Amino acid sequence: MAKTFAALTVAVTLAASVSGTAYAAGPGGDVSATIVGGHEATESYPAMISLQITWGDGTAHICGASLVSRQWAVTNAHCVTSQDGSPVPPETFHLRIGSNDRTTGGTFAGVTAVLPHAEWDWATGTGRVADIAMLRLDTPVQEQRIEVANRVRYGGAVTRVIGFGHTQPGGTLPITLQELDTWLLPAERCEYPGLTISEGEICVANVNGTDGICSGDSGGPAMQKIRGRWQLVGGVSRATNGCGTGPAIFTDATYYRGWMYEVMRTGTVPPPAPGVTPAAPSAAKASAQIQNWYLPAA
Repeated sequence: MAKTFAALTVAVTLAASVSGTAYAAGPGGDVSATIVGGHEATESYPAMISLQITWGDGTAHICGASLVSRQWAVTNAHCVTSQDGSPVPPETFHLRIGSNDRTTGGTFAGVTAVLPHAEWDWATGTGRVADIAMLRLDTPVQEQRIEVANRVRYGGAVTRVIGFGHTQPGGTLPITLQELDTWLLPAERCEYPGLTISEGEICVANVNGTDGICSGDSGGPAMQKIRGRWQLVGGVSRATNGCGTGPAIFTDATYYRGWMYEVMRTGTVPPPAPGVTPAAPSAAKASAQIQNWYLPAA
């Protein structure tokens, strides 16, 4: 897996133009980050989703996502919004759910609503980044959802990251799902040139200083095993320009747990919260990280 905000969305140039809006795709033709230094998945992940767009006569992977109810999935906002922050039309997207092969198997579903967080603005403002969005499926599915953890575990707790992103910079997207076991770093130890972290985000270590997320992994899950089952703790947001060369920033799913449930309950996006804590230290840097990764994958 490799990393970077938009950079995590696929480091290829799949310039898809929808409603006049050009956006990038991640590894293997999508808009997400990939895993560098990982290996093929050792088990099945029924809640794992390959977020795809119509491309030519077929579809192309741009990001990852996670099934959190029979008819809702969560991903990162930069995977499903245009550069002005507005949602890309839902009919643009397709979801392959519960398959370790992004080209076949599992359940294939459409999207009827794209609901990014109201505070999402490509990290150009002064508040938290809020790189998160909910997707409503066109029909309920039978795959087992993943539970959102009530808190993240530090202290070296195994954190598993999975995705269809690039396995090496400049390479092609893998067909089979990749996984990497790593751990979380406290915010004060999340240090790397140009990398910033804001409220509602977690920092994932790069194993051996070489292994981590890459283009095409964006939106995909970070999980921790709690009571014997994998639970969702984060979604790939951004990283440094070199895949696996530094820590990566994930949206903290536990922080936005209540927001997700409210969106699923009402089908609408709650308004921005008052008195949001400013991002630290520079939203502009986070925005640049996102832009660098938001390239289509081949």
